[in-house]
Amino acid sequence: MVQNITKYFFLVSLIFMVACFNAAAQNNTKTQQRFQKALQFYNMQEYQNAISEIEKLLKKEPEYIDAILLLSDVYHDSGSTLKEIETLETALQFSQNSLIYYRLAKANFSVGNYENALVNFEKYLQTPGVSEARKTEINQQIMCCRFAFDAMKNPVDFNPVRLPENINTVNDEYWPSISLDGKKLVFTRLQKSATGFAQEDFFISEFDSAGWKNAKPILEINTNDNEGAQALSADGRLLFFTACNRPGGFGSCDIYYSVFNGKKWSSPRNAGNVVNGGSWDAQPTISSDNRFLYFSSNRAGGKGKKDIWRAELLSIEENGSLKWAKPKNLGDTINTGGDEISPFMHPNNKSFYFASNFLVGMGGLDLFQTELQTDGDFAEPKNMGFPINTFKDEQGLNISFDGKTAYFASERDNIKGLDIFTFQLPEELRPEPVTYVKAKI
Repeated sequence: MVQNITKYFFLVSLIFMVACFNAAAQNNTKTQQRFQKALQFYNMQEYQNAISEIEKLLKKEPEYIDAILLLSDVYHDSGSTLKEIETLETALQFSQNSLIYYRLAKANFSVGNYENALVNFEKYLQTPGVSEARKTEINQQIMCCRFAFDAMKNPVDFNPVRLPENINTVNDEYWPSISLDGKKLVFTRLQKSATGFAQEDFFISEFDSAGWKNAKPILEINTNDNEGAQALSADGRLLFFTACNRPGGFGSCDIYYSVFNGKKWSSPRNAGNVVNGGSWDAQPTISSDNRFLYFSSNRAGGKGKKDIWRAELLSIEENGSLKWAKPKNLGDTINTGGDEISPFMHPNNKSFYFASNFLVGMGGLDLFQTELQTDGDFAEPKNMGFPINTFKDEQGLNISFDGKTAYFASERDNIKGLDIFTFQLPEELRPEPVTYVKAKI
């Protein structure tokens, strides 16, 4: 799975290139001054000014390799991947340095150009001096390219339908959570606050014979800060969510909860310092029996960057606080050297879904499915296939109790932004359905 490359790597690679490719033109003082000016703009993230300076330089010195490589860095950091690829291909006309093949392969993979990515990954592996660690990484990427070829030849059934305007607006809506009876939908909406800044809040919509009602903000939970990445319990009475940098928090982001008493939601409370540590703890999901909380965390003791953990709820104290057992890592079957996030445990308490950017897939974050076995371990995860997964990030999946309908967020066009969709799960990906009884006592 493709992984993020920091700006630091590209600066290091650029310095390496500058040392290795000294063309005669680089002895020209005016050329060097213009290059240094462009580099300064780049370091200040003034990308358009950097591009302007480099283009002026390349008009006079079109073979100036350092300027070409700097231009590819600018395009990479400004998100112009197609221009980055074009620039790196130009660089190959003047140098066949292995790092160019590496960067070209990564860029092609990140936009789903799997054939070009594979060619350049293989060329990079053929160059001398590649470290064993890098070979391991590249071989993983090659497996992803080959998986993507096969997945695209054998697509799964996938016909997403956008939820109505009662839920989706011109703002971004995402992270859907559905109650067991399918009557309540809680989601996160990103919209401008009174101060003009973008802010995440929770909204809830209820379903009746006329369809989904107008979504309303959950006023008891929403604040002037961000609330997001929530999970609704099966009975619709518990809402776990993520909030960051709040007074009294234990880490950069903590898990909070609120209880619905039949009329309103309680004031949010921190889930406590057993679940939350001095780290990033987020994206909770609760089992249908309210016994286990699954969440993602970058705490010490994990397998990679962000891992999925599980904490058992032991009791609810008289004061309303929750008592937890020490969280356990889900282990090597689920967690890798990359990021595993966005967990979802189906109401059958067996079928488990999550996102990973390291397991073999299409690129970015892919959605995976696995089953909790009787011995407490998880089966080998299965990629949910194309076109559910693409070269972009997929996460935030939620599935109805009968295992047929899935909810997720996606940006299907540039006008409407991120919206919530539903789709019918293919038979081979459906969890075992559950039944329930709803009663008043």
